[in-house]
Amino acid sequence: MNKNIHIISVFLLPALFVSCLTSPQKKEEKKTVEKVEVKPVQGPKVILDKQAESNIQVQKVHSEFLPTGLIKAVISLKNTSDKPFKFSYKFIWLDKKELPVKLPAETWKEKVIMSGDIAELSAIAPNPGCRSFKLKLTTLE
Repeated sequence: MNKNIHIISVFLLPALFVSCLTSPQKKEEKKTVEKVEVKPVQGPKVILDKQAESNIQVQKVHSEFLPTGLIKAVISLKNTSDKPFKFSYKFIWLDKKELPVKLPAETWKEKVIMSGDIAELSAIAPNPGCRSFKLKLTTLE
C-alpha cells in the first residue's frame, strides 16, 4: 500500500506543481469598437428673419461632440410655403462664455428648399474652443 502511495505521489505531485506554474489560458476576446460618449451641446438656437419665420419650420436641432472635441451641428428645416424658399445662412460659433468666436472668413451660404421639402443644414465647429452655436438665416428675394 505504501508503494502505491509512493508511486501516486511521484507522479501526482510533479503534475500539481507544473499546473501551478502555468497560467490558465485566456479565451480569445472579441475585439470591440471603442464607444465615444456623445455629449449634448447646450443652447443651440436658430435665428430667422420675419419672412423666414412665416415660411420655415425648424424640424430638428441635433448637435454632438465628436471624438476630436469639435461640435457637429445638424438642423432640419421644412418649407411650409407653397413656393420655393431661397435663403442664406451661416453658423455662428460661440465659446464657453457664449461669445462669438472670431473666424478669418465667415461666409454666408445660399440654399433653396422646395415647397413642402425638408433640408438639413450641417456644420462642424472650426476649433475645440467652440462650445455652442447659433444658426442665422435670412431670406433672399
